[in-house]
Amino acid sequence: MTSRNRSGSKADRASAIKAAAVEVFAQHGYHATKVSMIVHKVGVAQGTFYLYYKSKQEIFDEILDDFLTLLQSPISQWEVRDLTTVEDLRQALVELGVILLGVLNSNRDLTRIFFKEALINHPEFTARINTFYKELGEVMVAINILNNQMGLIRETDFEVLAWCTMGMVERNILQYIVEPDEPLPLEKMEAIVVAIVDLFIYGAGNYKS
Repeated sequence: MTSRNRSGSKADRASAIKAAAVEVFAQHGYHATKVSMIVHKVGVAQGTFYLYYKSKQEIFDEILDDFLTLLQSPISQWEVRDLTTVEDLRQALVELGVILLGVLNSNRDLTRIFFKEALINHPEFTARINTFYKELGEVMVAINILNNQMGLIRETDFEVLAWCTMGMVERNILQYIVEPDEPLPLEKMEAIVVAIVDLFIYGAGNYKS
């Protein structure tokens, strides 16, 4: 076997172990999961696990990083450009929202791990998650300010608006992606995104133009 084949085989084995860990963590939770359950799922000896990961926490840490990267990638690539009307902004936000919700819907085990495990139960991951939310909040504030300068949203407390928006999105993710047993249908996903975007832009008052 060539060194390239061995390298590929090691990468495949590490990916298989991590994929199994995602399933087991999502089903049983962090504290109830044992390394023996992960290796049983993937069909390798327990010693093989420790060739790739030092501990259960290390692989959980890597899985958490994978999830945060999934979220950050579409957000970091989104730009406020060529938006001259409120409807332009609405359409751009709907497109971004569908992409983000689609990523979460396609990675439901990772999404469950984040919202039901890392986000709630584990103080050892609190600092990392808080940093993620702080950075996300700063990005949203900057986008809100820019939208205001372009005349697309009104003057308000843009930091409060950012946190309100994140809270609204988070609750809908829990309700429609984390809790149900089946993936969210595309039509329903798009309807949820449109409702959230319309609330962000127009509020709940009966004066939408």
